[in-house]
Amino acid sequence: MNPVTREPSGYLAREKTVSRCDRNSSISGTTLTVMTSSGWEINELSCYLVVEDVASWTDAKGNCTDLGGVLASITSEDEQAFVSGLLNSSAWIGLSDQKIEGKYIWEDGSPYNYRSWKEGEPNNYYYYITLGVGEDCVEMKKDYDFRWNDELCPAERA
Repeated sequence: MNPVTREPSGYLAREKTVSRCDRNSSISGTTLTVMTSSGWEINELSCYLVVEDVASWTDAKGNCTDLGGVLASITSEDEQAFVSGLLNSSAWIGLSDQKIEGKYIWEDGSPYNYRSWKEGEPNNYYYYITLGVGEDCVEMKKDYDFRWNDELCPAERA
């Protein structure tokens, strides 16, 4: 099985500025109304968009920027549960250890205090069978009940 195209999936954009989630969004006191025709889903003060286009982690990151967001950061069990409920397949999130092996950071600068790794992950598995190319990017993997898995960054998700 080719490790670069193992499982169809996508990526998850997150927009923290609620007013930018949808041009039809409005805040009235503590009530937030979001027109969902744009596909963005709201949870607390963040909006999420599941994108099912084929993309590597790097391309997904760029696509999220083009949409006015970032690859999603997951900072609590509640957020993990909400986002898992949006997904039908594995998806890239904004966590990686590309800069320093073993030091995971969120692309949006969120603190890395919450973790939802599948047991045994991160394992950098492909580092050992690909002559030093490590698994530096993170996906919410469907086969793992959307727990996190480190994966090769060039792996394309559809």
